Amino acid sequence: MHSLPRAALLLAAAGLSAAAQAELSMPSVFNDHMVLQRDTAIPVYGRDTPGQAVTVTFAGQTQSATADAAGRWRVNLAPVGAGGPYTLTVAGSDKKEFLDVLTGDIWVCSGQSNMQFMVSGAINAPAEIAAANHPQIRLLGLPQVRNGLPQEDVSAAWTVCTPQSVRGFSAVGYFFGRDLNRELNVPIGLINSSWGGTAVEAWTPRETLITFPGMKEALGGAGEDQAEIWKKHAAALNRWLADIGVNNEPGAKFAEGFASPGFNDTGWPIMNQPTLWGDAGITFNGVLWFRKSFDLPADFAGGPATLDLGAIDDLDCTFVNGKLVGRTHVDTPSFWVAQRRYLVPAGLLKPGRNVIAVRVADIGGGGGMTGPADVIRLKIAGLTLPLSGAWRYAVESRLVVPADKPRPPEPGGNLMATELYNAMIHPLIPYAIRGVIWYQGCSNAGNPALYRELLPAMIQSWRQRWGSDFTFLIVQLAGFMTDSGDPADNPGWAVFRDVQRQIAEQTPNCGLALAIDIGDPADIHPRNKQDVGKRLALQALQKSYGKTVAASGPTFKSLAADGGKLMVAFDHLGGGLKAKDNSLANNFAIQGQDGKWAWADAALDGDRVVLSSPAVAHPVAVRYAWQNSPKASLYNQAGLPAVPFEASIP
Repeated sequence: MHSLPRAALLLAAAGLSAAAQAELSMPSVFNDHMVLQRDTAIPVYGRDTPGQAVTVTFAGQTQSATADAAGRWRVNLAPVGAGGPYTLTVAGSDKKEFLDVLTGDIWVCSGQSNMQFMVSGAINAPAEIAAANHPQIRLLGLPQVRNGLPQEDVSAAWTVCTPQSVRGFSAVGYFFGRDLNRELNVPIGLINSSWGGTAVEAWTPRETLITFPGMKEALGGAGEDQAEIWKKHAAALNRWLADIGVNNEPGAKFAEGFASPGFNDTGWPIMNQPTLWGDAGITFNGVLWFRKSFDLPADFAGGPATLDLGAIDDLDCTFVNGKLVGRTHVDTPSFWVAQRRYLVPAGLLKPGRNVIAVRVADIGGGGGMTGPADVIRLKIAGLTLPLSGAWRYAVESRLVVPADKPRPPEPGGNLMATELYNAMIHPLIPYAIRGVIWYQGCSNAGNPALYRELLPAMIQSWRQRWGSDFTFLIVQLAGFMTDSGDPADNPGWAVFRDVQRQIAEQTPNCGLALAIDIGDPADIHPRNKQDVGKRLALQALQKSYGKTVAASGPTFKSLAADGGKLMVAFDHLGGGLKAKDNSLANNFAIQGQDGKWAWADAALDGDRVVLSSPAVAHPVAVRYAWQNSPKASLYNQAGLPAVPFEASIP
């Protein structure tokens, strides 16, 4: 939060002892560069010695509270309009000052891998990153951590949005916040709390989840001794790794000099870090070496240092100037998201050129360094040296897992039921927010009926705990996977998308942003995150800010039969209907009285689409964009795609 010299000056000025300094504490969501929610009561809270008076000063107002018997204290500051920078001062048994504080709007960005997907992987990433100097946008990237019990804090820090800090941030979150900031000209705070491959069950509080059938079994391990559970899992993983021939030893490539500062790596390709391998074109699991050289001024060389590399998926051995300084193996709980911090002993860093080499073994998932770019750094004698950006890399080996030797499942199963709510949402409460953007569903697409109940329950549970009916915006799943071409198909992803639509329409203060037209049948992580962020921002402008904007593409309004034709009327015309490339071929399917489906000929007629087919004499039902990766060519004049739907003649 603060450098040691500055903190020492504050202590001296206040006349406080080092022992007293430890008493006052606040969650890490309070730090320099933060954004506090405008135009509402501002909760400021923490812990101190029971009975201790705590005074909070901010934006011309001062309020006090007394720590209760458990040491907790809280004040609710009066609302403040958009502005800043301010200083937030908290004085109790210690004194804390938080600098460069803005008041604006806070949005939590949550979900699974398409929300986690980093700016560095988006289309036109180099130009987007270079242009990301937005002093009014602040970023808070949470580490991926899990816990069986609700936590009060999570280690994170606000940063100003710059090309350096934005690279590893959520692409959807950043593009959403950028568009809001441009439109509203108010500070925007973005909190990225996402984890790839996770189900909605992981983000739902225990008290809510336990009310659903079958969830007692999913929650069976919650509250048990997590250390002992992981110890058993690590033993199983070690046996599996031995079976498939993977170890965490440097091996032959170390002997060839891969970790040596004198090794010539100029022929190695470059991969920017942090980057998941899959986003950089590495489509296999295995072992890669990464090398980064840097120059160190003579005044800073020689002393001990701290090397931070963020999270590494999955295992690593890390070297500085050829010497091993740290390693993470399967005995570290949730090793694939464990934050790497290694101590570099005195005498190892030299004046001039130094080299860091990291041997990374990816045994499943994305692979590579992950997380915010600003956590990849070296700290020595008051100097912080950023290490994100270009690293050279080489492939040591590829991993092929035999079909008869699957990886042991993680403790608690793949659901991680309640654990991400406990560790990545609960620590944010009651920090005031404007709303949530949510991109999740792939992991629940196999059971849309259950999701229809689970997600609204999760939304309601979050709102109850925050004490706010904040805006909740949902991204509908993008097109993915190939289709047979049969209009009679009723694939699971089409059904799931319709469930997402129903939730958004029927849950108060919710909205739906589409990605149906920007998917990739071969890639579950489409790179066009700009349009996703833009469409979420349009929904926010309409639903949360009351702006008169076209926020939705055409939505189904009514269906009528006219002889052998169906007439489909739409709402949210945005100036009128249009067909991309002037074609609606294989966009609509119609069903006859005999139950058979056929692709329909479609023609625009004002706010309606007229459908017919020589194969269907008396159509009674219609589907639009009802495939895994459908053709979705119907838009409004505002450029927004029509929402997939199915409907029957009343």
